[in-house]
Amino acid sequence: MHRTVLRHEKITLQRCQSCCSNYHCPFCGPKVFKPAMEHHVVENHVRNHLSLAVQHEEFLIVKCNLQCREQAHFHCCYCPNTVIRKVQIVQHLASCKKRQVPPTEPATDEPATINEPVVPSAPIVPSAPVDINEPVVPSAPVDVNEPVVPSEPVAFKEPAVTERVPLPVKSLLVPQKSRIQKKVQCGHCGITVNKKNLDVHVKRKHTGKICDVTEDRHLPSQCIDPVSGIYAVEKSFRRPCSVIHVQKKTSGPHSVVACEMDECISKLEFAARSGFQHFECIHLKSLQFCPWPNRIPVVLDEDVLVDMIAANVFGEQTKTTCVATKAAASAAGVPLSVELTIGGPSTKKYISVYEPKVSYYGRLGRVIASYDSTRNTWHCPCAKPRSCLHKNIARWHLFQLHCQLFVSSPIDRPAQGLAQEHACQESTRLEYPPQW
Repeated sequence: MHRTVLRHEKITLQRCQSCCSNYHCPFCGPKVFKPAMEHHVVENHVRNHLSLAVQHEEFLIVKCNLQCREQAHFHCCYCPNTVIRKVQIVQHLASCKKRQVPPTEPATDEPATINEPVVPSAPIVPSAPVDINEPVVPSAPVDVNEPVVPSEPVAFKEPAVTERVPLPVKSLLVPQKSRIQKKVQCGHCGITVNKKNLDVHVKRKHTGKICDVTEDRHLPSQCIDPVSGIYAVEKSFRRPCSVIHVQKKTSGPHSVVACEMDECISKLEFAARSGFQHFECIHLKSLQFCPWPNRIPVVLDEDVLVDMIAANVFGEQTKTTCVATKAAASAAGVPLSVELTIGGPSTKKYISVYEPKVSYYGRLGRVIASYDSTRNTWHCPCAKPRSCLHKNIARWHLFQLHCQLFVSSPIDRPAQGLAQEHACQESTRLEYPPQW
């Protein structure tokens, strides 16, 4: 029989030793089903074959894709014919079984054996002694080699051919040893999933969906420079998320509406080419719910730099650069540094720093430097490992307002450091009233 005709055989999946080291499907060619390196992939494929197979008596006929024909087909278990459709193979099996003539035994001299097809309707009562060596002759001559045809043709109508029988799919597969699934962590939400399910998880849970921006559902934003129309907006609705800059200035002779995201820039350019001049991304749409700035901009004191040099935060050259950048920001009429109250998680602090040069990481003249208080690490999009101007200005800002972040523990601090920290806390309370 063909390999696709099964009769209680166990299917064992083994790695190929001839052309590759992967697992092959025993019912499909390499052009139809590409060999896989993982066992469970081929096992699920074979179970799909068995669930769609045709069961006829003790046979289980699986659809063949081994290039016996150009199309997928079924092999008959009685003859070498092949059938493409499943309905046709069921009809073919019923008719092919009828054509199979049962074998006849050779004639012997024994009287009336159990293989004789003649069954008398009534017992024969002999009128004279009967010779046991003489065979019983019925009332009408019957050909022994011709089978008796019943009155109703019900002998070959078997329910197994027409009715669907649950297939023992799992019993045909040889059980493999349980393998330890490799766990990975999702980069969006942080949960741990199996490595093979990571792509499906990202597609279902973290695929971007277009939703309208409303009063109940919008991105939190904060005004940085109301004169130039610079705002800070959270990047996405998923938490935790970073913060980006947008600009929306509609007053004055030159109106500017821009976003830092590359995807939003492409959408704005496409809308402008299509004639939609008033198109806005979700970051720009969320600005209509931005609260009005009620904080006084923080002016960084140059005397704090002297304390930072004494604390070995940075050196004299960095101090000179920071003072020059402060003078450039004052000349441009923009704030040097602004601490953001949006973004996450709560252990991070985001500082928007003035950047005089427009570049790929500061397209709107500002850069966001972040500080993680849990890991004690800094991040800046300019990606300069050593001397980063934005990180130094952000350190200056935090040292003036939150100098307790630069002290390790109260036990190791000297009395002078404690007095300096109390002075910093007092200045912080004066700068930020309790209602804010």
